Amino acid sequence: EGVIEIPAKAFMDCPNVEEITLPTSVKNIGDFAFIISFCGNPQSNSGRNVFWCMEDGILIIKKNPDVKDMNADFSIGIVSWKVADKNIRAFKLESDVVLNKIFLDWVFNQKHNHIRTCC
Repeated sequence: EGVIEIPAKAFMDCPNVEEITLPTSVKNIGDFAFIISFCGNPQSNSGRNVFWCMEDGILIIKKNPDVKDMNADFSIGIVSWKVADKNIRAFKLESDVVLNKIFLDWVFNQKHNHIRTCC
């Protein structure tokens, strides 16, 4: 308890981490903080086209700047952000990132009705 921020790439090189539980005090999670931070379509660049971070409790889905292919699939497919589930109060999508049913089901699930869109 009391941890407010997980810095960028903090656990990215820790492939043996099997489970992460964040206290509700965590409001910020930096880019690629976890090896599981990628959330893109697994058929497109192994899901690494899209990643997530969190700023002040807002889940932000971004395009991976390392992906140079302008025709790349930037849809969301893997629900790895569930590690921060109880800490999220809103979400924001970068332009060109496409929602899919998995993400929509998660956001609009009855237990997540406190989450809103922003920006």
